[in-house]
Amino acid sequence: VLNEGWPSGFNAWDITLTHDLELLFVGTGHAEGNKRRIMMRRWQQNAWQPVALAPFADTTASEGTPIVSGDGEWVYFSSTRHIATEPSNTRRELYRASRASGWKTVVRIRYTPAYGEVSL
Repeated sequence: VLNEGWPSGFNAWDITLTHDLELLFVGTGHAEGNKRRIMMRRWQQNAWQPVALAPFADTTASEGTPIVSGDGEWVYFSSTRHIATEPSNTRRELYRASRASGWKTVVRIRYTPAYGEVSL
């Protein structure tokens, strides 16, 4: 059932589910690494709803690698959203969004300009 309803040509990786199996986060984008986004799908009314941009997504940044915490209260992800205020720090940083905020409130976990959270 999960393989149904994806847009044609949708490039998906880094799929993670909440512990209740009712919310799926997925990293997407071009294979070259640009236009990386985090999308989500909800299980409602006994069906997976259409894929949509995650509420915390910053479309001006490259974001991906979502992972839901064991308790389902947080989704952790990498992002370059800090580049707007820190242009010298071009590496991805680790962020998290909370379920309690409807997945809208985002907090940066740590500042690591010498080492990106995803890659060197």
